[in-house]
Amino acid sequence: MKGIPRGGYTKELREEAVKLVTEGNVWLSEAARRWSLPPSTMGNWVKAYKAGNLGEGGKTQQPLTEIEMELARTKRAREEARLELEIKAGHKRTRHACGPDRLQRDLEEHFI
Repeated sequence: MKGIPRGGYTKELREEAVKLVTEGNVWLSEAARRWSLPPSTMGNWVKAYKAGNLGEGGKTQQPLTEIEMELARTKRAREEARLELEIKAGHKRTRHACGPDRLQRDLEEHFI
C-alpha cells in the first residue's frame, strides 16, 4: 500500500499535524494515521517542534498540493476498505466451512 506521494509539506500542515499530538491528546501513531503520514515523519515533526525548529524542514522538496494530499487519502481509504472486505469474505468462508456452531464454540474456547 502506497502512502502520500513524496514531496514537501507546508509549514502550516506540519504545525497543524503536530498540534494534534501536543495539544489534542492524540497518540502519535493515531495522528499519523489521520493525516496519512508515516509515524516516523510525525515523530520527527514532534521532535523538531519541541526543539523549536519545526519550520526548517522540507526545504528541498516541492510542497504537495491539496489535490495530491486528497488523492493519497482516497487511495489509502480505498485500500483499507478492500482489506476489510477481504477479511469479511474470509470470515464468511470460514463460517460456511466450519458451520456456525463449531465456529462459535472455537471462538468461545479462545475467549474471542
